[in-house]
Amino acid sequence: MVALVNLISLPHKQATLIIDKPTLSRIHSMRGLLAVAVLSLLLSGCALSPQAITLTPQLQPGAYQARGQSISVSIQDQRANPVLGTRGGIYARTSNITLRNDVSQTLANSLGQALSRMGFQVQDYSSANVHMRVILDRLTYQASVKGVIQTVDLSNSIKVVIEQGSFTYTGQFATEKHHEFARIPDEQTNTRIINELFADTLNRALSDPKVRQALQR
Repeated sequence: MVALVNLISLPHKQATLIIDKPTLSRIHSMRGLLAVAVLSLLLSGCALSPQAITLTPQLQPGAYQARGQSISVSIQDQRANPVLGTRGGIYARTSNITLRNDVSQTLANSLGQALSRMGFQVQDYSSANVHMRVILDRLTYQASVKGVIQTVDLSNSIKVVIEQGSFTYTGQFATEKHHEFARIPDEQTNTRIINELFADTLNRALSDPKVRQALQR
């Protein structure tokens, strides 16, 4: 099978180029590769603006009924860098991702609400019998481009310390997530996946049998 392509139209003569099917297939393949290369260049080469993410994790600790114990909640942000990472692009240093709100206050509120639903009475430190301290060790965002796919790798690590009298429990909880997108994630998408990451880590901590055992001593 051949394809006929007109090159030049003259008043009385017509020049014709004959292209066989394998050659046509190679041409279409080259066009596809060129399109992939162009899209990849656009993904990695554009300048991206910085983003400030609002942290509002929705916690669902699961079924649990405390005996009405009083508990205090505190958060310590011990991250080495307040910048989670960059969105990439040709000016990666200016496309930083940070948190918009106070991470310590926000997480304390979210945890306090979850513990209240679990049957605890959330009070200040001086009035509570049980003290729960959550230390944020790590929260990172790493973006990269693979072909035409934008990938985002998230990592979150916390330490949970529960104290009651002379008893102390310490546990470490971490979550890592890999996301793939057809285009560079906007602020709404990044807000969603970062809050989901936090929620998964905190929900797993609240549902952990050793944590619950420490809380109900």
